[in-house]
Order: sequence, then structure tokens, then C-alpha cells
Amino acid sequence: MGYNKAKNAPKGFIAIVALGIFMLLALFGVMVATVSNDTILSIKNANNYYAAKDAADSVMEYLQFQLNGKGSGFSIENKKCTFGNYIDKYNPEIAADGVPGGAANNANPLINNDDPYCIEIGSLLGLSEKNALVEMEIKGKSTNDETYSSCPGILGNCYVVPTPGGGNAGENCELFTNTYDNNDRIATPGGDKIAPLDHPCNWNKLLPGSSATDRVSIPFYHTLSVDSDQDGKLDIENPFNQEFLGDNEIGQFVLRMRTPCADGEEVCTDADRMVLDDIDDNVVVQWQMSGMCPVTKLNANGVTVNVLNEDSTVRMKECGLIQNYDAAHAGTLNNSAIFESVVNRGLVDIAAKKAVIQSGSASVSTDSNLSSDTPFLSEYLLKMDQPTLTLFLSDKLVNKADPNGKDPNLKIKYLEYQLLSNQKIADPKVTMDVTIDIDGNIFKKTLYQNEQKPLVDFAVQN
Repeated sequence: MGYNKAKNAPKGFIAIVALGIFMLLALFGVMVATVSNDTILSIKNANNYYAAKDAADSVMEYLQFQLNGKGSGFSIENKKCTFGNYIDKYNPEIAADGVPGGAANNANPLINNDDPYCIEIGSLLGLSEKNALVEMEIKGKSTNDETYSSCPGILGNCYVVPTPGGGNAGENCELFTNTYDNNDRIATPGGDKIAPLDHPCNWNKLLPGSSATDRVSIPFYHTLSVDSDQDGKLDIENPFNQEFLGDNEIGQFVLRMRTPCADGEEVCTDADRMVLDDIDDNVVVQWQMSGMCPVTKLNANGVTVNVLNEDSTVRMKECGLIQNYDAAHAGTLNNSAIFESVVNRGLVDIAAKKAVIQSGSASVSTDSNLSSDTPFLSEYLLKMDQPTLTLFLSDKLVNKADPNGKDPNLKIKYLEYQLLSNQKIADPKVTMDVTIDIDGNIFKKTLYQNEQKPLVDFAVQN
């Protein structure tokens, strides 16, 4: 199960709406929101500009076709394909010897002309008579070397969601120069220093008011680009599952949240952020973890065993976890409900490090087939395939400095979230990038797809 194949109220009272939500997952599936961005980088000739634009549109359609039907986290790492007598004058390391023609480029390790994707693109676009560069990428997860050191709450290095520099809590993040040593410091407008992981380009927003922005689904697994048993289904890696981890490793994660900067700036220290009004201390963000679990039964000897299908594979069914609601211990691992006070505490308590839930937090199983001797999330995840963490901004964001909401300058417009993990998982946003250069006419096209689960699939807790 760690490495398998992709398959198509009153306070203190837990009100679980729709206990059969996990059965609905198969019916409603995952919604996809798409955002596109086009950029003109250089125009030298109108005809070649339009050729570059048309080629970018075609390559983007090709990438969407490649992504269609693939599981979460599917990626095609950056490919550079050259055609005709292209010489990259803008990135001279690609053809540093200055020799024109395909021979120089084919010998360069940064060029992927022999790659099947490049061969197919060349055939589809008919670029052999153009001096052209096609650069394309599908990014559904971090690469192996995109790990940070000195990660809060994680032993050793960590991956981050959103992917490094790919967050939407900052502006112009494509210009952000990332550093993976979290001991480095980045200056704030006020002259203070923050860690790279605290830069807004490494955080995403949760905004109220729209189903496209007030929830997010983070897959705790990722799809590989190989089909090991050649059955037409790409392999899936479940890095928090016992089968993947083995007996001597644990899966660690920390979900962090914070409010915006009080002065309206993007970058600030935690001490300069807005504070939620927690006098009533409501749960401000709901969460659930849904996935697939083995169907079990007691055998004749009273031992719990897996139920097998006719082909001897383990029978699976939807299962899930929800928050353990313990208002009396809101600042401890026994509580995993995200109260307003929990978000606030993370900004002032150095030990909390903005953590709201983590792998050692307590949780509640919604299915008898998913059980554990301890209530820790990490223990339950050992038994789950394709787990997905869904967050939902479920309450108003009220500023402690303006509880009546009279000052628009004090309005808390969103929360920011970040997930750190010692295991590689999928990003909730897939980024597709295409850059076309035809004789110096450069056109770039970027498309984003966000995975979301419908609200009907959500367990609401009051």
C-alpha cells in the first residue's frame, strides 16, 4: 500500500454533518480550478511572434493532455527542446561553444532533444524549419533537491507546500530568489530579519467568500511517472504509509498558519501580524483527512485480517479522520481543532512556531476499519493509501483590535498556511509552464490547476 497503483453547535459538542461523507468522495471526486497567465518576453518580428504564441498555446494543450487523468503530484521536469539552427543567445550556457545547429545543442546536457516529449512536440508543431526553443514543465510537487534545512517542528530537512517560491501570499513571486538554508535571513521593510520559510512566497492564502479560495486539498502522496507493471496506470507513492516507511522511520509533518501583516506589508515578523479576536475562541479552520483503507474482519482465531478481492488484492474502502475537539487543551497535541487562540498562540509562542496541527496531534477516526492503539495522526496515516488533507475556512476572521469590524484598515482578509514535511507530497496547485523562442521572439504561457474537494464532502464541526 505504500507503493501502489492509481485507482480511477454548542461548544464542546461535535456535530458531524454527513457521517457518510467519505463514501461521497467517489461520487463527487475532485474539482479543478484553472488560471492562465500569458507573458510577452520579446518581440522582434510580428510573424514569428504570432508563431511563438500559437506554438505556446499548442504546447500548453499538449501538457494539459499529458496531465489529464494523472494522479496528484504528477510532474514533467523541465524540458528544453531545440529545432533548426537555434542558438540560445539569452542563456549562453545552453550553446556556449557558439556553434550553430542541432549538433551543438544535442551534445549539451541542458538540452533534451532526444527526450520523447521533445520528439513528440517537434512532430506535432512542425518546427524543424524554424530556429526555435521549446521549454516546458509540469510541476505537481517539489523536486528531490528542493528541501530546506532547519525546519520548525521537523527533524532533519523538509519539503514545503506550496512548492518553494510557488505560494500566492506574496506578489511577484516569480522574481523571488529562494534559499534553502533556513538559517539565512531575509530583510523586512522594517529592518528586521525573517527565515526563508517565513517569506510570503512560501505560503498560500485561505480567503473567505468563495469555494475557490476558502478551502484547499493537500494530497499526502504523489504520482510517479512510471508504470511499473505496465497496466496503463502510473504508480503512486504513499510516503506516510507503513509499507513505504518501513519499521525505522516516521512520517513527520507540521501545518502552520498565520494572519497577515498588520501594516499591510507582505513581509513582517510574527510580532507585527494581526491578532484574531479569540474571546469566544471559535474553530476558525476545519480539517479532515480522507483516503483509502483496507477492509478488515476477524478470522476464526479472532485475529484481525484484511479482506481480499477475487484477484487476491486487498479490498479497500474510503476512510478518514477529523479533528479531536478539546477546547480545554487547545494548546496541546491532544487538541487538533484549529481554534482562533491556536493561530494566535503560534505567533507569540516560540515553541509553537505557528503550528496548528502536526503528525503527533490527536485525531478521531470516522471508520471502524481505521483504528490505532494511539490517536496520533502519524499512526493512522501508516494504514492509509492516498490520504488527502482538506482545510476549510469556516468562521469569520475578526481582528482583536477591531471586534466590531468598523475600521476597514483593520479587516483580516485572509489566513496564510504552509505545510512542512520530511516526506515528498503533492502540491495542491499544479503549475504548467511553456516558453517558446522563435528567432528571438519569446512568448511564455503559464497555467495553474488547483485541486479542491466539494463542501458536501466535508465533516463540519461546531
